[in-house]
Amino acid sequence: MIWISTGRCNLRCKHCYASRFLKEEQLSLKGFEKILDEALEIGLGHVSISGGEPLVRNDILDILKLIREKGLTASLVTNATLITSEIARALKEMDISVYVSIDGYRRETHERIRGYGSWSALMKGIRRLKEQSVSFSTVMAVSKINYVEVKGFLVMSEEMGADSACIIPVMPSGRATADIILSPWEIREVIREADEYSSSYGYPVGLWCMPFARLYAGSCWTTLCRTLEVVDLSPSGDLMACDVLDIKLSNALKEGFKIAWMRYSSSDIIKELVHPRELPTPCQNCPIAAICKGGCFARAYLLRGDFKGPDPLCPRAYRLREGDVDAS
Repeated sequence: MIWISTGRCNLRCKHCYASRFLKEEQLSLKGFEKILDEALEIGLGHVSISGGEPLVRNDILDILKLIREKGLTASLVTNATLITSEIARALKEMDISVYVSIDGYRRETHERIRGYGSWSALMKGIRRLKEQSVSFSTVMAVSKINYVEVKGFLVMSEEMGADSACIIPVMPSGRATADIILSPWEIREVIREADEYSSSYGYPVGLWCMPFARLYAGSCWTTLCRTLEVVDLSPSGDLMACDVLDIKLSNALKEGFKIAWMRYSSSDIIKELVHPRELPTPCQNCPIAAICKGGCFARAYLLRGDFKGPDPLCPRAYRLREGDVDAS
């Protein structure tokens, strides 16, 4: 379960998709526990807490403690600027996996995206994690503003002691405008640099929300989303087709998680995404078609108005559309 625990944040990033939830009511600790207990009964194993910035919630440590007491593993996605020594100590004691957002290896680039002063606060937060020996990974949201800094980001991540580095394309949702979204050729360069660094130095690099990357990256690990293994939960408990889309299929608090999950998993939208009846033409002969299934459906919907894709960022699909029969 990926729970956007709040739309609120202490920063105002140019690419924030969670700004859509600023006015949405947040689940209380009691409400979340009700959802958690029902989800546990049907096989929940891990909860990832994101935002907004989860640390603006005054009950976030209680939420994480609750998750761990239920026997689940947990992770926290944070901009790290609000991490105190006390919070870092609690994260260590609860064995929480932490993902820290860094949008470049230069202060100027990071602050262009996240605001003046965010860099020094970020670095203080990371120092506090390291002082308490908290395991953490880094996450870079790549756009036209910062994609040329991918290699520097990877070097910096390894040097600062991050367990791994993750890269995710900015999605055209929330505050993100179309003019900062990468082209297929720019994302191909990002993948090339990430794979080259990972293979050369043996450093773990994850490529998120670009399943087509498996065509080009043998050393990086990639995420897949067209499965029933992960569900996105809004701040108020809605089960969403994707956390960047305003498509809410049921509500786990009002209906109970079991009923909400049944409605979600049996909806026509989810059934078609998980088991597409027919892949778009550029994808039909692709060697990874069975796992990629047309790529990111949310990006296709946001940029083209069609779930069926193909993924607008996939270099192979784009070249085939342009008549390049090789498309290697």
